Parts: sequence; C-alpha cells; structure tokens
Amino acid sequence: SGLLKISSSSEKKVKTTVLTAALLLSGIPAEVISRSMDTYSKMGDVFTDLCVYFFTFIFCHELTLVFGSEVP
Repeated sequence: SGLLKISSSSEKKVKTTVLTAALLLSGIPAEVISRSMDTYSKMGDVFTDLCVYFFTFIFCHELTLVFGSEVP
C-alpha cells in the first residue's frame, strides 16, 4: 500500500501542476492560485468521487439495458 500512496500523491501533483499552469495562462495571479489550491484540492477529491459514482451508475445502467434487451 506504500507504493500506491506514492503513485496517487505524484498523480495529484501532476494534476495540480497542470491546473496551476492553466490558471496562470488564463491570467490569474499566482498568489490567488496558491491561496485557492487547498480549496481546489478538497473540491477535487469530492469531484473525483462524484465522477467515479456517476461513471459506475451509468456503466451499471448500460449493462442492465444491454442484458435486459437480450432477454426475450
């Protein structure tokens, strides 16, 4: 599980770096970005969870439709 923690934290750093670069490019001051980063990371975790739940729901729904239509 130690390796898993390392990989997930490095992935978060990459996402954060990309996000920071995108925000800087869009003309937002660096101090505003750094102040907002904590909020973004908390919101990001919630957003990721929501995406996973949403994807799982749609996936299961599609599966039921596929298997439901095959049964006469």
